[in-house]
Amino acid sequence: MKKTSSQEIVRVHRRQFVIGPREFLARSDWRTFELQSNLILSADPELRVGKTTDKNGVSWFLLGLAVDTRPEFTTPLEEISRRPTEDVSRLYEGWAGRWALIGGNYLHLDAAAMLGCYYGKNAYGELWASSSPVLIKQVLGLNELPSKLDSDNSNSWQPLPDATVRGEVRGISWYPPPHSSIPGVFRLLPSQILDLQTGSYQPRNLTGYIEGNHTDIELFEAIQLSLV
Repeated sequence: MKKTSSQEIVRVHRRQFVIGPREFLARSDWRTFELQSNLILSADPELRVGKTTDKNGVSWFLLGLAVDTRPEFTTPLEEISRRPTEDVSRLYEGWAGRWALIGGNYLHLDAAAMLGCYYGKNAYGELWASSSPVLIKQVLGLNELPSKLDSDNSNSWQPLPDATVRGEVRGISWYPPPHSSIPGVFRLLPSQILDLQTGSYQPRNLTGYIEGNHTDIELFEAIQLSLV
């Protein structure tokens, strides 16, 4: 019987990433990519990372797996390379999959935020982001400075585990987004685009605008085509 090493077993952060001003290697086999001069992507070797440049010369990194549901389009990276920067956000409205897209210092998530992104600032004011709640807590040093970070952030409250709709105990038993269970850390919503330099975000539409008048049959056929 083949023996399995402990290094092969401990793979709790598969397909995860960390973004910040420096590299962060959760394991020795993690890869790093320079997004900007002071912005580094560190990623697990099992996470797909593709790169291309749009017509304006802006570099884009596609993390995870994205598939365009429209048959007249080619692969997402090929389509990005053919378009100006301002058209990319409208381009991925037709993508399916579990992915994150980084370009021009901004991070975009798929429509369900399945890959996910947690973000926050450490004690020195440096912004970090990660798909893993465990890694973002580690890279921000929250284990070392819990009391200070709890007092400095408004989302340090705890939900009520026995909250009920009716009865004596009222409230909620979960963390309302964009709050997370980690003090000082927020979770990016699918309807938000994260600025990786400042930590601020911009709103984004989850659905695109359908031009023209379409019958119900035409809409059903379009949905069927996308699902297939």
